[in-house]
Amino acid sequence: MENENFSKMHRPVRMRSPSIGLVLLVSLLTATRSSAQGPTITSLNLPSFAAGGPGSTLIVNGTGFAINPSSVVRVNGANRATVFLGVTQLQATILASDIVAPGSLSITVFNLGVAGPGITSNPVLLPVVNLGTWQLQRLLAPPYGAGFKADQLPLLRWTPVPGAAKYQVGFSPRLHLSTVEEWHDATDNQWAVPKNVWDHLPEGDLYWTVRTVEISGETRKPVPMRLLRRFPAKVLSASAERPRLTSAGNPLLEWKALKGRYVYRVTISADPEGSKIVRRYLTANPQVDLRALAGKWDPAKSYYWRVDAVTPEGRTVLRGPTQMFIPPTPQGPRSSREERPGIPGLVLASYRTSSEERYSARAAVPLRGRAAGRGSQRITKRR
Repeated sequence: MENENFSKMHRPVRMRSPSIGLVLLVSLLTATRSSAQGPTITSLNLPSFAAGGPGSTLIVNGTGFAINPSSVVRVNGANRATVFLGVTQLQATILASDIVAPGSLSITVFNLGVAGPGITSNPVLLPVVNLGTWQLQRLLAPPYGAGFKADQLPLLRWTPVPGAAKYQVGFSPRLHLSTVEEWHDATDNQWAVPKNVWDHLPEGDLYWTVRTVEISGETRKPVPMRLLRRFPAKVLSASAERPRLTSAGNPLLEWKALKGRYVYRVTISADPEGSKIVRRYLTANPQVDLRALAGKWDPAKSYYWRVDAVTPEGRTVLRGPTQMFIPPTPQGPRSSREERPGIPGLVLASYRTSSEERYSARAAVPLRGRAAGRGSQRITKRR
């Protein structure tokens, strides 16, 4: 009888539904185990904030959120008041000071480590837009048709897109979206083209575009393409170390030309900044004769010149480097030298002395036959 009563007292009890305590225990164990793997943001409940608006709340969806130690939502690296809604959801407070001006907020989740440094999630950009001027999917800079040398890395900018996880930039030498062969990831609404990407792009006219990748992984249609020109590194620089002189003794400026239909604007100045302009030229050829400045040079000064490439529509696409040159020193007596056509080695020279006496001389010319090896020279004096 005693054994029977004992077995009844210790008979196991079967529960039809789990207790609340068991549910909380499982939740805590799951949160602790997920936090050890690190948090991950998958989506936000809002696509954007209006600039200048009041503070609000933001729901962050993801995995690996923790309650002990708790997960904290950060805005641009600063902690914000956070409510733990579950291992896959947090609620954060966005301050009015966070959305004063247009831009973007970097949203992350930080899990404080129990024994060591914490773990930060992937960042998600949340646009702050000006509803009066903001437009969806629009390229901002550089301007259409801008030119860059091979050693100049362009900075591309476009309007932020609500709900974007990242952006992708593509290039093509043809004005067709289907011809883009490679897409490059960008986490912000601006992207400095890396050198390894820029070096592999062809010279000449290029077209670039941007497409948006949603947090869900869906890719939006790219925006209309914009023209961008890539030029050789040494273009518009001087062809020689110093200018050549024309037959009249005037400097001849020459530079490395561009491929395509361009006009060159040449600025001659007395200072490196180009503020003291001496003269400007407009030419379709990659050289200019400075005969218009003959006799106007100051031999004690250095002069500077720069070439700008201009399209037929008048848009400046590229500015060359500032280069220095020294004008020729004026000669005392007037002189000229010319080679008689058809007779190599025959040079005629004439000059005028202070007594107005004229001399003419014919230089020695190699002769054939008996006179080979000998030269002749005849000098005539005129009064």
